[in-house]
Amino acid sequence: PESAREIVEREGLEFAPFPHPGDDRLGPIWARGQDLPREWANFLFVSDIFAGLNASAALPGLRDEVSSWRPDLVVRESGEFAALIAAAAAGIPVAHVAVNNDLAEEWVFDHVRAKLDVLRASIGLDPDDGASMRASRVYTSFPKSLAASESVARARNPFRVKTPRFAPAAGSDAPGWAVNDDRPLVYISLGTLPGGASKGLDIYCAAVEAAAALKARVLLSTGGAEIEPGALGALPDTLTVEHWVDPSDIYPRADALLCHGGSGTVLEALAAGVPMVLTPLHADQPDNAALVEKAGAGVMLDQPTPSTIADALTRTLDDPDLRARAGEI
Repeated sequence: PESAREIVEREGLEFAPFPHPGDDRLGPIWARGQDLPREWANFLFVSDIFAGLNASAALPGLRDEVSSWRPDLVVRESGEFAALIAAAAAGIPVAHVAVNNDLAEEWVFDHVRAKLDVLRASIGLDPDDGASMRASRVYTSFPKSLAASESVARARNPFRVKTPRFAPAAGSDAPGWAVNDDRPLVYISLGTLPGGASKGLDIYCAAVEAAAALKARVLLSTGGAEIEPGALGALPDTLTVEHWVDPSDIYPRADALLCHGGSGTVLEALAAGVPMVLTPLHADQPDNAALVEKAGAGVMLDQPTPSTIADALTRTLDDPDLRARAGEI
């Protein structure tokens, strides 16, 4: 959609917009999902929004692009389904970039097959019960150590790609908060989406209060979310709040991370060997948190309060086994 233009063109790529379903249609579905149990909400969002309204809106424009540009390969990601149908109609192979853990990827596959057949029928294709989706080659940055199970990992036999390790800016190019005074550095981030939501703000406020009890420097990023000054409460002297933090600056310097368990955040932190405390909110985040804890690289925290956050971060900073395991991964 048009809202993605700046992100795409900033990377030097050509941008081709397609229609957006409209917030008046999406809003009620998002709102309804907030009051549902996690799995029901996930099904509603994946089925009715990602494989439903979003895909239906995008499909005509994507078919036009495929017809005029005639690509040799279509690359899609886990929450995008129109490209799969457009490629099938044109007889073009598809590569799939998995943005979720193996367990979540299988869950999505099982819950969108019927919806994809509806999309296929809308342009005259026969149903295939997800066969074309299953046939596409899968690429993932999730390491085998975070695979949900051997059976799930074998189901799609993904090609595993290492997450790049960042090299931080040095000298005069380093950000002001990067000055090291021999205290450990704790990074707090809820990614780019949840920070401005009420649940995310509650966690941020609890984390700010917890920061006062830590013998550490603390950097909190709102992930680009607009949060009013004062909404986080009284800020301790040890805490710095930034609107946005470049991952290449923070992860090589951080000694511990408090996060929501989003895939990008987890993988970037592990690529730098940073142990973490995970307070999952929704979607695949509880699975990611459980997998990281099972792998011995972090602590899952279901009830984040100032005291539980402070205790979990202190453990993460002090436990050499957590740091060693994160480094191994």
